[in-house]
Amino acid sequence: MYCSLTDHRQIPSLIFGFMQVMYDASGVRLHAGRQAELLNQIVCELPPEHPVSNCRPLRDSLGHTPLQVAAGAILGCIVAFLMRSSS
Repeated sequence: MYCSLTDHRQIPSLIFGFMQVMYDASGVRLHAGRQAELLNQIVCELPPEHPVSNCRPLRDSLGHTPLQVAAGAILGCIVAFLMRSSS
């Protein structure tokens, strides 16, 4: 999506945007998901009378692996290229 919304004459901004989106997907969100998984385990080990033991679990399926990010970037570029060439 980012590839199709960006002016292709501005290559440095395109590359910077790609790097920013991929860093967020594979770095920040992936580690936030791992922390959520660990916090869920800690909450499960609390005694039932603890006030936090009754809260719903955190979402731990955040972020992507580096392979998923690379595949998404390649697929996104292909789709953006096909959409541009068809119009």
